[in-house]
Amino acid sequence: GWDEDFTLNSTGPIDLAWASRDVLLALPGMTEDLVDRFLLLRRGRDGIDGTADDPPFKNLEDVRAALGLSPEQFQQLAGVVGFKDPVLRIVSVGKSGEAMRIVQMVIRRANNVNVPQLITWKEL
Repeated sequence: GWDEDFTLNSTGPIDLAWASRDVLLALPGMTEDLVDRFLLLRRGRDGIDGTADDPPFKNLEDVRAALGLSPEQFQQLAGVVGFKDPVLRIVSVGKSGEAMRIVQMVIRRANNVNVPQLITWKEL
């Protein structure tokens, strides 16, 4: 559901580094072709988000250029998308034999602090 795509703990823009396909499709001017192309680029050669082979998009201009959008087309997204939101949702799955445990947490990364702030912790 929607609770897997959004958090009420951040007022920042939609983070393109982690937004789901459904969220990306809801953005103005985005088509299925553009979203699928962006996801292929974002996930790198292994097809998995958050791994070492993912391209290092540094800013929104990198995304605009990778998708081949004109500045006018990309202007529709200005202000509603970004990168590096300090609020992250983490899902950890542990398995041992037949046993499985899932923990979901929301954290906030703070500037100049090595330990993130825990906002929520939920055992599923």
